[in-house]
Amino acid sequence: MLSIPSSIKKHTENYFKEQSVVKDWLDSIIEYDPEHWVTDPSKSSWILSEDDFRPLRSPDVIKQCKTIPILRSLLETQMYLGKQNPQQKIKGTVYKKFWRGVRLITSGFSDGSGGLEIDDDEF
Repeated sequence: MLSIPSSIKKHTENYFKEQSVVKDWLDSIIEYDPEHWVTDPSKSSWILSEDDFRPLRSPDVIKQCKTIPILRSLLETQMYLGKQNPQQKIKGTVYKKFWRGVRLITSGFSDGSGGLEIDDDEF
């Protein structure tokens, strides 16, 4: 029987540890639009930008994903958030580096808002 080389075993363990850390963190700060996430997030009025979550990264996420591009890649490739929109003009405002169909969890805002939401009629 062949044994798994230690370097592959180590990388595999780190991969799954990283997945859990990022997923747990993400689940604690965002919510998915129940009307559009599964069918078509591009129709959602919910927007989450990199700037929204950047200051909310946990120490474990920072340790696992040392840079924002590494974290972004993980979020896109593991389909936690899907492909990031590099830039789009919506209702006269230009948004950069954002995802549709997700937003920060409402309870984190003193005004009761759940992050950025745009008017559905403008699509």
